[in-house]
Amino acid sequence: MENTEKKPDILLVPPITSPYFVDNRKDFLPVGLLTLVSSLKENQFTSDIYKPTILLLDENDYLSCAEDILQNDAKIIGFSTWCHSFPSVIVLAEKIKTINPSIPIVLGGPQASILHKKTLERYPFVDYVIRNEADHNINLLLKYILRKNRKLLKLQDIAGLTYRNARNKVIANPSQQVIIDLDSLPIPAYEKIHSNEFLSIDIGRGCPFNCTFCSTNQFFSRLYRVKPVKRIIEEMDYCYDLFNTTWFGLSHDMLTLDKNFVLELCKDLTEHYYKTGRKYTWNCSARTDCVSKELLTAMSESGCKGIFFGIESGSERIQKQIKKKLKIDQAHEIINNSCSVSIRTTVSYMAGFPDETKAELKKTLESVFITASMGAKPQMTLLSILPGTQLYSEYKDKLKYDGLLSGFTGIGTKKFLEKFIKNDPEFYSSFFYLPVKELSRPLLTFISNLVNLVHFFTPTLMVVKESTNRGVEEILELLDIDIISKKEQNDLVSRRYALKSLVNIIKKVVADNAIKLPDYISDIIQLDMTKAFMAIKMTLVNQKRSLSDEFIDGSGEIYPANSIEILPVWKILSLNYSLLEKTINFKTLNNQKLKSKIGKNKYLVIGISENEAEVIKLSNNLSFILENLSNMRISEYLKMCRKRYDEKTSWEILDDFRKIGVIRIMENTEVHA
Repeated sequence: MENTEKKPDILLVPPITSPYFVDNRKDFLPVGLLTLVSSLKENQFTSDIYKPTILLLDENDYLSCAEDILQNDAKIIGFSTWCHSFPSVIVLAEKIKTINPSIPIVLGGPQASILHKKTLERYPFVDYVIRNEADHNINLLLKYILRKNRKLLKLQDIAGLTYRNARNKVIANPSQQVIIDLDSLPIPAYEKIHSNEFLSIDIGRGCPFNCTFCSTNQFFSRLYRVKPVKRIIEEMDYCYDLFNTTWFGLSHDMLTLDKNFVLELCKDLTEHYYKTGRKYTWNCSARTDCVSKELLTAMSESGCKGIFFGIESGSERIQKQIKKKLKIDQAHEIINNSCSVSIRTTVSYMAGFPDETKAELKKTLESVFITASMGAKPQMTLLSILPGTQLYSEYKDKLKYDGLLSGFTGIGTKKFLEKFIKNDPEFYSSFFYLPVKELSRPLLTFISNLVNLVHFFTPTLMVVKESTNRGVEEILELLDIDIISKKEQNDLVSRRYALKSLVNIIKKVVADNAIKLPDYISDIIQLDMTKAFMAIKMTLVNQKRSLSDEFIDGSGEIYPANSIEILPVWKILSLNYSLLEKTINFKTLNNQKLKSKIGKNKYLVIGISENEAEVIKLSNNLSFILENLSNMRISEYLKMCRKRYDEKTSWEILDDFRKIGVIRIMENTEVHA
């Protein structure tokens, strides 16, 4: 039968990164694209959002992806650009234009907005750049391209557009005004999302602060705006009606700037729960100097379960240099308050600031361990010099390239892209680094890896802090930042070395304070170490998958003739104490009565991603199944389960094992033990 479905006027392509997009980010959609889809629909344009399915490893993969994009038969292709996705966008745009020279290619998003004129001057296959907030001017551009009523609408009339005129000269029209009334925008097309367990709700834009490393206010301006509380809850209800979703991320870089707005939101969410029975939980981003203990308490009571704070550095000098201007002691107090009201608190740090010293880096590490011992999750990136920022203006001529990780460029860059990235810091500055006299790149990589492992040991650190006078201080004394050699190491080797160093230090402090620590500390540290090791194993699995020519995700139907492949990212622990998952990850243990059943408490620890592991308490039956599971036929698995479960339950368990990452299902393959 002939397909009569209307083809989209424009296909919007989300940021595509290489090489790990398909593994870890395939369901990600920026909420801004969802808003554009609704805005286009209001103006009688059809649109769709491309879902990446091709792993980008070499030039042929980019060609295949370009062909796949064109299969959607859209009249226009629009790319959303971030700094880390820009190389892939440029390659894909060129491939698309080679296949179909007549199709218009439009770029939007932060990276293209900042480099709008230079992008059109450098890359002839890009036709237009829509700068900054595109909710209105994208409709004018489509009206110009598709309806061809060019007597009434001319390109020079579209604010915020950069284009080439008839003489091939690049023209940048004056910027459009920021959208003050966000309530005037349609509800984003949340129905387009691929994964609905956790949704980002577009609640506001703009950050009034002027941190030298951040490009947010270059895109959304410094004008702080939020949607009305009534509208925010309306969008939550819209998503609940679509997907039964109750967990939301409130998308705004600085939600808590207006404390009265947040208190109103908390009050109305609570009242909404009493009226409807819908208990919405949510997370957000904030600054530690823009919240109070009272506000955090209100947020927690209304459903806030997570908050992200950026501290960046423990050095007062660097705080002033980067114009963050946080008071570290005050920040620690707020983080402690956040953890104490059961909000999962993530604290972000950076390393590699201009002229940063070892002493200043040590102050940052001190803050990392202090916040972790409070129950927070610390994380660290290496400084990226982003275009459009003050740091870029000051240091753009001093950038170097070595192919190692930076804060915004994912898990590495394939050789195919390196050929033009490494010679072009102007366009791809986020892939470069700024040399720091006292801090070598191997040292910074080591410290970043170490910090990103600390959160696995938060329960151990909390017990040490609560049971000893100066356990955390002892850890810092033992942590010599010169421990790393000057020899270059790849990221995975550095990560393993960082874990080994961290484990040895924590073990020593625990041994030195054994008399003061509770008996269950040995169970806690064993569990924490296993979580970290399983996450590193997950890194290895992802690397092997992304380098494989035959990527198999094992997500198809399960049939009796199929085979089970065990993934090497999980382990079963037999512990003496019964530890609740909630306790393990978020709360202190001192006030809880833990029952000892020597060797009887079984836990499954699974690596979920490079930075996350999950802990599941096992029943005796599930423990038996997992302990005897191996690379086998499904028929063998069913036979093994027969004494404990009926066949339907056995199938359900097998599917659950696959979903949580214990196994893959392989079709008609020989199994090798």
